[in-house]
Amino acid sequence: MTTGAEVILKGVEVRFNRAVALPATDLTLERGRFTALVGPSGCGKSTLMNVVAGFQPLSAGEVLLDGRPIAAQSDRIGVVFQQYALFPWMTALGNVRFALRSLGLGRAEEKARAEEALAEVGLSDHMRKYPAQLSGGMRQRVALARSFVRRPALLLMDEPFGALDAQTRLSMHRLLSRIFLKAGATVLFITHDIDEALMLADRVLVMSPGPGRILRDYAIDLPRPRNPAELPHAVKAEILDLLHPAFSQTCPPST
Repeated sequence: MTTGAEVILKGVEVRFNRAVALPATDLTLERGRFTALVGPSGCGKSTLMNVVAGFQPLSAGEVLLDGRPIAAQSDRIGVVFQQYALFPWMTALGNVRFALRSLGLGRAEEKARAEEALAEVGLSDHMRKYPAQLSGGMRQRVALARSFVRRPALLLMDEPFGALDAQTRLSMHRLLSRIFLKAGATVLFITHDIDEALMLADRVLVMSPGPGRILRDYAIDLPRPRNPAELPHAVKAEILDLLHPAFSQTCPPST
């Protein structure tokens, strides 16, 4: 089982020329916890994730991974994007094995670990297929397997299920919850979907319109797996009010 990482942002700020993309931000991602970040388009959610990933240079502040400055391409960090970013000329197995090549494993262990990861996401019967032969949900399962196969301490996910239909998304939520409980990694998950955040996260952070700052921090203390019908609707209503105050003020209360 992976031991999740602690991530600390201290006074992190990102500017593009004179424009502020992310104002000074302090944030701690607790070890082994699943944090979802929601907010309007353009508020800086992806910028914050890229900062944590080590992809985005800082204008001020620092990011620490278990007390050390974070670095891009760290073996301890996995990233899953909305676009699957699979190599089309490689099979599902080849895509997952590729993620292991920098670890210096023997060919037999590399293959065994990749097959185990694909089995974990339910693709044992499809590992010889190419991305073009897989559905969108299957491709995202390959992307998940590729990220978890390295056993990262920190997993960053930028709207990974945004392009999937509702039924497939629900299936992916259940799969991700199961993998998260088994792996024990720290997760930062970006989404526009409040229900998705409440389904998956231990903690939901709400960002203001850009340049985004964190408005509210909600603890979601519900057992997994979660039932969509049992989500905390009062919390959802509060988040909607934070994100769309004008809408909530003009709508009459339900009776």
